[in-house]
Amino acid sequence: MSEICVVGLGAIGTIYAWALQRSGKAKITAVCRSNFRTIADNGLHITSDKLGGINTWRPDRIVNSIADAADRDYDYVICAFKCLPDVAKTPDLISPLLTKTKTFVLIQNGIAIEADLQTAVPDATIISGCAWIDVTAVDGGKTVVQTGQERLTLGYHRPPKTLTNQFDEGAAKESLSVLVDLLQLGGASPEPTDDIDAARWRKILCFSTLCTLSRASVSDILSGKALPDMLPVVRGVMVEVISVARHAGVSTTDLPDNAWDPIIEEAIQDYSDILPGSNPSSFKPSMLVDLEALRPIEVEPIVGGVIKKARELGVSTPR
Repeated sequence: MSEICVVGLGAIGTIYAWALQRSGKAKITAVCRSNFRTIADNGLHITSDKLGGINTWRPDRIVNSIADAADRDYDYVICAFKCLPDVAKTPDLISPLLTKTKTFVLIQNGIAIEADLQTAVPDATIISGCAWIDVTAVDGGKTVVQTGQERLTLGYHRPPKTLTNQFDEGAAKESLSVLVDLLQLGGASPEPTDDIDAARWRKILCFSTLCTLSRASVSDILSGKALPDMLPVVRGVMVEVISVARHAGVSTTDLPDNAWDPIIEEAIQDYSDILPGSNPSSFKPSMLVDLEALRPIEVEPIVGGVIKKARELGVSTPR
């Protein structure tokens, strides 16, 4: 039985904690801060197109602080909270857990989000998860709703050259393999990759920042009325991101020059009203949801990560 600590039981944390528990081979401790009382008293109602649903679900153990979770060792510590390094760096936020596992999993958005953790625990395995999923907490956090597709691209980060002597690649491969198996048993769709850095660049080819800037849902910016004006903007931003990734060493095999094309095409199929018989949802990316709730947003890891790398490499990113 794998002991797993999930820090952050928001929408994404809930879906993957539930999937891991459903495997029958994992015991879940969840660190719930703002929603501790809600989950402790009522549990969570989950509705998922991919995994089905459950009226009342609770993790095996619920705690309301990271310090309370640090009373035992874990096979995995999963960080499912927003990466907000301008508010609190990940190693500082989960400090009591740094010595409680050899494997950290970052189900978060952004570029180079693993760097701080690699410095803090150079002998640990750090796995990244890029979640391709539409999932939202509603009803005051009592209900989690997942619609459409669900994929979780997973891979481990190789350390910078200064830390390679402390990295055990064999242990990293084994940790990744076990995690993938657990998620598959629980009904999720994990996709292991040998190059998680390339996957992270692909993941930020999304609509979250444009939706946040325009205060509009994905279906709004891809509607027939807006699409002629929005499409060149969306494509232009994505082309710039791919250009930075290419200069950072990501190959055309891992991230083609036209990687934006299927992403935009799939989004139009899912969210636009221009196709016959379409019924687009009003899904809002989490960055926009956080803005509307007056919470800190993921500008630094997503936009800032690209801009920092672009400046480092001398790549123009006017958009």
